[in-house]
Amino acid sequence: YTLFVGGNDIRGIASNTALTSEQRQAQTVQVANNIVAQAGQLQGRGVNNLLMMYMPDLGATPDRIGTAQSAELTSLTNLFNATLESGIAGLRAANAT
Repeated sequence: YTLFVGGNDIRGIASNTALTSEQRQAQTVQVANNIVAQAGQLQGRGVNNLLMMYMPDLGATPDRIGTAQSAELTSLTNLFNATLESGIAGLRAANAT
């Protein structure tokens, strides 16, 4: 199984002008944690091989380069990936045999 999700969520979070920077960060962490939780459910159902991909830099996509959102999207991407990495490490530790 392969999990490569979250990009649209992060782009939506970054585009939501009603959110503060702190709220955008918190929501980004929640998206990554939700993905880790889903991966944990898959493992609980017997999935032994799961490939989880990091998010490419959303601030460097052709439609965002040079825009006001570019730096924030890069920052949110890095936060997402760090949170995902931490969650993956937790899953590995919990399922080590």
